[in-house]
Amino acid sequence: MGRAALYVFLASLGAGVFCLVLVVRFGLLVYRSLLSAYADFRVWFDVLTRYVSRWEEAARGMEEKLTRLASAGEEIRGSVEDIQDALEEILSSPLMRAARFLGRRRRS
Repeated sequence: MGRAALYVFLASLGAGVFCLVLVVRFGLLVYRSLLSAYADFRVWFDVLTRYVSRWEEAARGMEEKLTRLASAGEEIRGSVEDIQDALEEILSSPLMRAARFLGRRRRS
């Protein structure tokens, strides 16, 4: 019986050591996988950083173009308002009213 107990004790001790070796091995494999994942992440992070910088540059260029278009639109709107004011002045002048009146009288 003493021998059987010794064998059981030694078997459990061996199994414990074996399990400890397996835990260490799997820990190292996980560590290696994490290092590989981090290396892949760094490569993709650099690529994505370059893409984002290009997109930001393109966005800045588009913003500048839109700003120029907006300022050109403001200038055009100012010119149109000036033309409308001048047209209103011309149409409301007494000479134009008289010319319209005479034109209507001549036709009839």
